[in-house]
Amino acid sequence: MLKNSINQSDINNSLILVVDDNPANLKVISGFLKSEGYHNIIESTQPLEALHLLTDRKPDLLITDMMMPEMNGAELIFEVKDNPETSWIPCIVVTADHSAQTLQDAFDAGASDFLTKPITDRTILLVRVRNFLIHSLLFKNVIADKDCLQGEVLKKTQELNLKNLELAGTTIEIIYRLSKAAEYRDNETGEHILRMSKYSAILAKTLGYDSKFVDNILHASPMHDVGKIGISDAILFKPGKLTNEEFDIMKTHTTLGKEILDKSDKKLLQIGAVIAETHHEKWNGRGYPYGLKGLEIPDESRIVAVADVFDALTMKRPYKEPWPVEKALELIKSESGEHFEPVVVEAFFKSIEEILKVKGEHSE
Repeated sequence: MLKNSINQSDINNSLILVVDDNPANLKVISGFLKSEGYHNIIESTQPLEALHLLTDRKPDLLITDMMMPEMNGAELIFEVKDNPETSWIPCIVVTADHSAQTLQDAFDAGASDFLTKPITDRTILLVRVRNFLIHSLLFKNVIADKDCLQGEVLKKTQELNLKNLELAGTTIEIIYRLSKAAEYRDNETGEHILRMSKYSAILAKTLGYDSKFVDNILHASPMHDVGKIGISDAILFKPGKLTNEEFDIMKTHTTLGKEILDKSDKKLLQIGAVIAETHHEKWNGRGYPYGLKGLEIPDESRIVAVADVFDALTMKRPYKEPWPVEKALELIKSESGEHFEPVVVEAFFKSIEEILKVKGEHSE
């Protein structure tokens, strides 16, 4: 049976490869990891040796320095991503070079995240390590259970053909594009992604869209907040209400998300760019970033808006307790014709039993 949940033991037993030509830096990072309960750590001061380790051991996470002899961090990551056997491994770059070009080089090579030296806040490193390990474990569970993936994960919302190499490759890329999203740094990441993507697919199917559209929104909808990678931690992690100025900055995650995704030639990432840019638009024209109104808002975003708000209302956040389902349903109904397209709200309530079933299967 497909394993959807990841426990703490699974995470702590994950294999982590740390690469830095400076042994002192290796000691610092490994010390942070060991203090958090990670003990399966491989250290290497030689990128070429690390490349062999990646192929032989296939760690769950790579943490690498950028500036190293023989092969720099970007070149190492490129080799990892170019190999089908290791391309799924998330890669975190840790470097003292803060330049925009270095950042661009790292992400172009396939890096999942970027941290600067010296690491003054170990919490940021540990939070990101935890969530990338969750992504790795979820990915390996999916691959291990591919024979029952359609019945256990998608629950009649799609017909996923894992033998289609193009789709499989796209799915892998999506997973690690998602890893960039600052929003996905909390403990509910895996379940949030599963829930809201399934809600979106259920709504699309109920609305009568074809199976290709349903599959596309299932895979693309989790990227809605990918632009939060460009929002500062001070704003993302703020427990209280944002100021007007902070909220204006937060709103830019929509256009940042589009910039991250829209240069891809893959259809799902192009759809993800549309969703990222416009999922906060409102049916009444009072949303952002453009104030689109009614059918000016793309179909996918009108659907994702309902799925995302319902999930956000009913899940616990640092600044709020989860709403009871009944209260969330009242809000969804009251916003029909205002925030949400009435037809989508109608489909939501028509599908409510299936939606609540998904919510129960993937509760926190």
